[in-house]
Amino acid sequence: MRLKIELRYEGKLPFDLPLNYNHKLTANIYRLFSKSSKKYSEFLHDKGFIINGKHLKLFTFSRLFPRKYEIKEHYIRILSPEIDWYFSTIIDKSIEHIVKGIFSDECIILNYRDEDIELKFSQIISEAEIEFTEEIYPVSPEISRLTGVKFKCLSPINVNSNKRKKDLDYFNDTDLFREELYNNLKTKYQLIYDKPIQTEIPFNFEFLPEYLFKKENKISDSIQYRTSDGKIIYIKGFFAPFKIVCDPKLIEIGYQCGFGMRNSAGFGMVEKL
Repeated sequence: MRLKIELRYEGKLPFDLPLNYNHKLTANIYRLFSKSSKKYSEFLHDKGFIINGKHLKLFTFSRLFPRKYEIKEHYIRILSPEIDWYFSTIIDKSIEHIVKGIFSDECIILNYRDEDIELKFSQIISEAEIEFTEEIYPVSPEISRLTGVKFKCLSPINVNSNKRKKDLDYFNDTDLFREELYNNLKTKYQLIYDKPIQTEIPFNFEFLPEYLFKKENKISDSIQYRTSDGKIIYIKGFFAPFKIVCDPKLIEIGYQCGFGMRNSAGFGMVEKL
């Protein structure tokens, strides 16, 4: 289930936010969970859902989308009071607790330059469900009539690999990038449904070539993220529309829980084009 959360700033405009605020949003999400159930919040934060030694949270969230803004060198200047934010998960309990948390609280709080910036909840909208079926999007002469969907990113996509012990670059590690992305979707499916997926549909993923040409392949960024123990790490993320070909059940998993890794840190949320 996906939520559109409309926020409103009631202070003096303009106001500034840091360029890297994912960890601040993550902290707010767990705070909202805790408002409903401290036990559930601690379970997700400390443990999550475990498969093959991996701890998955099975939720994701978007960047903040102010109506008007300017990107400065080290910060974002917000020019309008209205800001949209999106949250998604396939786990009913997570939706239940975050909604209860929102209704029991008034705002999310983002600290910047030693100042608490309060963004108050204005409205919560449950987005209509999308059914992914056998849609036809040609990918190559070899794969021409298979399930495929185009998406745009609402937050960057991160893919990493234990084989390389690092975040992967789509352009330099294309095959491994696709392999790990596919494996991650299959792992999520097995965790949610307690069985491996059975499918004969081959997998393919590509960022849209026309967008890459327009951006001269400059679609990645290194996002600074502060972990819960205070450590600062840098996460490689790709922000561009893409086309994915695979079993519709896996596309549904990516749409609800996020594509790629580090979804609960605000990576991999998408919207269908």
